[in-house]
Amino acid sequence: RDEVWAGAIRLKIGFPDAKYVVLTRHPLATFSSFANSFFDGDYQAAQKYNPLLNRYVPALAKFLRQNEVPFVHVQYENLVEDPETWMKQIYEYLGIPFEEESINYGLHRREESETKGLGDPIGVQQYSRPSTDSVNKWVEELASDPDKLALMQTIVSQLDQADLETIGYPIETFWTPMEEVEGKTFNPKKQSMSRYRLQRKAIIKIRGFAQSNHIFRGLLRKIQLVSNVLLRD
Repeated sequence: RDEVWAGAIRLKIGFPDAKYVVLTRHPLATFSSFANSFFDGDYQAAQKYNPLLNRYVPALAKFLRQNEVPFVHVQYENLVEDPETWMKQIYEYLGIPFEEESINYGLHRREESETKGLGDPIGVQQYSRPSTDSVNKWVEELASDPDKLALMQTIVSQLDQADLETIGYPIETFWTPMEEVEGKTFNPKKQSMSRYRLQRKAIIKIRGFAQSNHIFRGLLRKIQLVSNVLLRD
């Protein structure tokens, strides 16, 4: 998208010596994470709110084709499979000494009070270093839900195959993980209820109501305005 491209050029102007690391992940894994983290697994709601792949696959591909802004391209799957090799390459590209702690990040756990919030806690506290456990988690999800699979097939059909190849996921092998589990049966995994899921469910409901009710949306805007005034430094 032109606005994303223009943003990259502005970054170059504002930060002429900056170096960029572009991390890409299988688009279906990205969408699955997005839908599960912020829409409680509702793919339709996630796509309606933000057509993630339709927006960012073309933008990422356009950025990766340019040579105005320096960058190194790393695929998530390669990074978690061999974090030492790829992190050393990133550090070398950035021109700074390699730090082992950036891989073994779980050795220094933060206090629980520091990790609470509305961010995405799914899997964050489960590992102390990069793991491949989530690489193909989306495969089981789509294999066990025909409606989600159909939606993803529709979205992928709308994407430019050249863009998919540029970001590292050519259409020739795009569906290979799904083909490898063909014929297998997966039972949908139910997520246990947690404070985080309750918060997300409440946000989704309130956001949906705000989008459909003009009076409520107007009230929220007034509250936002008053809050901004009261909290202004």
